[in-house]
Amino acid sequence: MLGGQNLNINSENIRLTDSNILYGSAEALPCLVVDTPRCSAVVALQGAQLLSFKPTGDRDWLWLSPLATFRPSVAIRGGIPICAPWFGVNRRQTELPKHGFMRNREWQLSAADDLADDLVRLRFKFKSEAEDTAGFPWPIYAELEMYLAEEVSLSLRIGNMGDLPMPLSFAFHSYFAVNDLSRVEIPELAGQQYLDNTDALSSKLQPAAVRFSAEVDQVYNGIAASQSLCAGDDVIYVTAWHCDTAIVWNPGEALAASMSDVGSHFNEYVCLERGMAFQDEQELAAGQEFQGHMSIARTLERGMMILRGISAA
Repeated sequence: MLGGQNLNINSENIRLTDSNILYGSAEALPCLVVDTPRCSAVVALQGAQLLSFKPTGDRDWLWLSPLATFRPSVAIRGGIPICAPWFGVNRRQTELPKHGFMRNREWQLSAADDLADDLVRLRFKFKSEAEDTAGFPWPIYAELEMYLAEEVSLSLRIGNMGDLPMPLSFAFHSYFAVNDLSRVEIPELAGQQYLDNTDALSSKLQPAAVRFSAEVDQVYNGIAASQSLCAGDDVIYVTAWHCDTAIVWNPGEALAASMSDVGSHFNEYVCLERGMAFQDEQELAAGQEFQGHMSIARTLERGMMILRGISAA
């Protein structure tokens, strides 16, 4: 038992620990450690948030801030938070917290299994509480499936349990670790229109590959399935299905200086996120659900193969 949870862990490769043991935090948020011949990973039960993922023989693909806060109901800076049931500022009620409440709640671990060939599957469930519907008057549920091997696959299902149509926007808010921010580029976004969140969401054209010399906060709607995060020969592909929005973010030095959990570490990461937001926001009828999927892989072929398998399931 953990905080009222019956943890269903059916694997010798998965163990329960906490953020105090792993990161020396003052408070101990429960975490899962995955260690297989194919990869190692850390997942916080708060937010069902993947904090670390390292394929065997490779570096950690994800960035977790060394200044991250580990406290109940406080967002953890880094890894892959799930921002939902709205992304960014809630445009209907701007006083609500940014990025929704799902990343700040503990999710129920419903299954943790070893599949064939050392593939690990984690399943999490979420239901909104009375305090959530006070600001977002639609009861919702969510399920997350996470597959970990040499690649990462995330499948998110969100449903409207209310009686009225529900607005939904979300993102897999992925923080990718980089060694040299000045060398990083995202070539596939060249020639695409985007909303510039550093300039009141004005619409602009990205003339060339996205690069990072100052604050970048860009929203691309109706975007293609895959983008790559490139730094010379170091390339990671992010591929998505039913996640038509791509968000690219790095705060730059000036903004990062005002962020207590980033500071001088701004040059260690780039966010390349996928979801449904802004013009891609969904409306779910009563009883309707929406599914979105994202994979992270070293090659485009592997990323596309994973998504084809998910979409065919």
